[in-house]
Formats: sequence, structure tokens, C-alpha cells
Amino acid sequence: MPSTATINTQDEDVLLNSKLVRTVAQTRKIPIPEGMRKKHLDLLLTLHSSRLQQLPSMWVQYPQLLQNVVNQVRRSTSDWLFSQVLIGDHGLHRYLSSFRHIFLLSFGEWASNFIEECFAWRKRSSSQFNRSKPKEDSTKDSNKTALIFRHQELNALLLKSSLNTDAEGRLSGYSLWVENEQTKNFVFSDMLLGKLGIVLTFSLEWPIDLFINENHLKVYSNLWSFLISLKCTQTSLNNLWKSLRTSGYVNQDEKLPVQTSNINLQSRNGYQERLVWRLRSLMLFWIDTLWNHLQAHVISFHYDQLIDVTTLSDDTTPRKRRSRQTKTKLDFEEIQEAHEKFLVNIERGCLLTSEECIETMHLILTTCSSFCQLMERLTDEGEWRINKRRRIMKTAAEIVNNWTDNETSSFWLKDIEHIQEEFKGSTEKFFNLASSQPPEIKSSGKIDILLLQLDYNKWFSNPYS
Repeated sequence: MPSTATINTQDEDVLLNSKLVRTVAQTRKIPIPEGMRKKHLDLLLTLHSSRLQQLPSMWVQYPQLLQNVVNQVRRSTSDWLFSQVLIGDHGLHRYLSSFRHIFLLSFGEWASNFIEECFAWRKRSSSQFNRSKPKEDSTKDSNKTALIFRHQELNALLLKSSLNTDAEGRLSGYSLWVENEQTKNFVFSDMLLGKLGIVLTFSLEWPIDLFINENHLKVYSNLWSFLISLKCTQTSLNNLWKSLRTSGYVNQDEKLPVQTSNINLQSRNGYQERLVWRLRSLMLFWIDTLWNHLQAHVISFHYDQLIDVTTLSDDTTPRKRRSRQTKTKLDFEEIQEAHEKFLVNIERGCLLTSEECIETMHLILTTCSSFCQLMERLTDEGEWRINKRRRIMKTAAEIVNNWTDNETSSFWLKDIEHIQEEFKGSTEKFFNLASSQPPEIKSSGKIDILLLQLDYNKWFSNPYS
């Protein structure tokens, strides 16, 4: 097309259909059927009939007739391409199932393994950085080299985490964007590895690029970024239980030096210890509730609907048989619309269409991560260590010390209290935002069910809670 030509929707449809037919004929050696070719030529000839030229309002009716012809040719070509290309190993359901398992984290074991591998990689890279800091004159070169190695190493971890899981051998085409321009467009890309942003993507190749475009792929990547951040926070809170338990109680026979900064956690009748355990419990309840709701009531529900639409009548699910739907032929455009509707519903259900909800959820996850990092550091430094023997058998001096230290609080107590207030404020804001969402978003995400689950014991709705 000339650079000066104006490309409208009809032009794009004609060019796209021509390109696709040529690609199939060249790569797959499948020519367009003669009957369909003749039908298309007959449709084009109607635009040049003498009867049309004799009409008084020809230039008014002609654009409508042209649009009708283009639509018929496009639909006919799309149906033929769908039946010839997206079949077998390249079947549509194969790709949809893969995206459901990988992007939307249906493979929970693989997701957990990948998160644990990222945690271990983060600790290794942090210790290596502390041991050898680069000189100023070589910072740029070392950063470029480090970024290349990071990209290779993290993509290797992606495959390593799939070993002995359902995802093994099913990650072909998937890769990670690591700290580049693309990751900056995803709000949750910084949750897994801190300042180093990573996002999962997929290589669009023939023939799936007939059905899924780059915009669809960005939606999938954004959903993965959000869901993996949620799963990462859930894993951190679960791991924290083990860290606090194993570090909090030591062997009776083991004698540990008493640090001056390590105030007994039993002061104030155990207020400090109860505060930590209660805050962790509240955070984990909120994260678990949101995660389970999204997987069960949003993703699975809309995915089942998508599969129903894209399944023929002789291979229908029990739900479709109960509804007595019959479909002997798949409509390519109808399936495309169903897939786009699926993505819209998932985004709405995850509340990723609201900037305020996105910022609030990111703040909640960041707050939970900060709490986990603080407590992990305290356990490593011994500040959380409680001697079980001292709790059972106290000397007179220790009893007197407890009386005199009742008003003394650990240096980290204010940090925990601040995190608690921040978590409480952000979750209350999220509850109010979710309650005020438009009806179509509430319907897509079944938000009322989520609110009922979060409002357990009237935690948010009761002003005196």
C-alpha cells in the first residue's frame, strides 16, 4: 500500500485475509478451495454489476455493500483457516489450556517451586553483591553484563522449577522479561525479586498469532504478574510461620548469650509476641481469601465458559449438554469475541481495571512483604529468639527484671505497630473500593462473595471492630 494511502478497517480486513491465505498456501501447501474462491469472486462481481451503477443513490449504498462483501469474505476465510490451521498439536484448546495453567497459575506446584527458586536466587545475589561491589568506572559495563546473566539465569530457573511437576515439558515458548522497558509497564513486576522487575511472556508464532495478538499477550502477562505476586506473598507468610517457630524455641540444654537489645518477648504479658502472630494471621487470612476467590470464582468460572463456547456439540461438557446447546461448526469470529470477553472478565474479576484498586492491592502486598522481611531479619539476628527454658524456669532475678522491664519495648515494636496500622488502613480502603465497583465489574468478579468472605465476623462492616 502507498504510504499516502489512508488505511481503514475494511482495508485492514482485506490485507489481513490476503496475507493469511498466502501464508497457508506457502507454508502448509494448502490452497484455498475452488468453491470458496468462486464464491468470493461472485461477491466481488456484485460490486461492479450494471444494475448497481444505475441506482440513483449508488454512492450512498456502495459503502454498505462493500462492507457486507468484506464481512462475508472475512468470515468465510476465517472459518476455513480455523479448520485447516488451529488443529492437532496447534489446536486452540491446547493453547488456552497452557495459558490457563501457566499464566493464570493453575499449576500451583510449579508456581510454588518457581517462587522458592526466586527466593533462593535473591538471597544468593544479595550476598554476592555485598561481597564484591563494582567500581564506579566499570559500573555501566558490569550492569549490562549482569543483566544478561540475570536473564539467562532466571529463565533457567523457570525451567528448573517445572521438573517433576505438571508443568514439566510444557513451558515451550515461555520466557521472562527481566528489568527492561516492558517490565516498567506492569505494576506488580517488582514484587517477586524486589527492585528487579520480571514479567512472564510468550513467543507468538504461527499459527497461534492468527488468534492471539500482542495486546492479548500483555493482558496475560499483567495477570501473571499480579497472581504470582499474590502467590509470592502467600508463600512468604507461610514460610514465616516456620521461621518464627524454629527460631523462637531452642533446646533447653543449648546456652545462648543474652543480648542486651533482646528484650524478653514475654514482657507486657506477651503483648509483643501476640502482636506478631496476630498480624501474620490477619495478613494470611486476607491473602488466602483473595487467592482462593480468584482461582475458584473468577478464573475457573470464566475459563469453563470459554471452553463451552469453543467446543463442538459432539464433544461438549456436561454443562453444555444440560443447556441443550448444539453447535456443529465453530465460528472463528465468535470464538475471538469469546476469548476477548474472557480476558475482560478476568481483568475485571481481579479488579485490575481500577487504578485505585491496583494501587491499594500493591500497597497491601508490599506491606505484607515488608512485615515478612522484618521478621526474617529479626530471627536471623536473634532478636526473636526465646529460650524455652527461661519461659519455664525463672530465677528471682529474672522475675524482678520482668517487673522493671514492663514498660520497656523492643526496638522493632514500633515498626510492627506501624505495619499493622498500614495493613489495616489499606485493607479497609480496598473493602470500600470493592464495595463501590460498577455492577459489571461486581458481576464479572463475583465481588459480593469476596466481600462476604473478607468481612468474616463483621471485621470491616462493624465500625466497632
